[in-house]
Amino acid sequence: MNDLQAQNKTLRKDIDTWRKQLRNQTRVNKGYSREINKAVEDIKKLNTSTYNGQRFCQDTNDQILALKAKHEIDKFTFEHKILDL
Repeated sequence: MNDLQAQNKTLRKDIDTWRKQLRNQTRVNKGYSREINKAVEDIKKLNTSTYNGQRFCQDTNDQILALKAKHEIDKFTFEHKILDL
């Protein structure tokens, strides 16, 4: 009988230890989940920022090409006017 009580006491201690370990692991996992979610949000913001930056860069390049084309037309027109004089 004493052996059973001693074994029961040991098993209860083991169960209490496992419960503590489970609580700690759950707390750690929640912390990891928060970190992962924050990283995901940061990545989404970075992707949006990168996309907007690339779009702005493309718009700027388009404007530069349009100005170059206008310059070439103006230059061609000017040269022909000079030759006509």
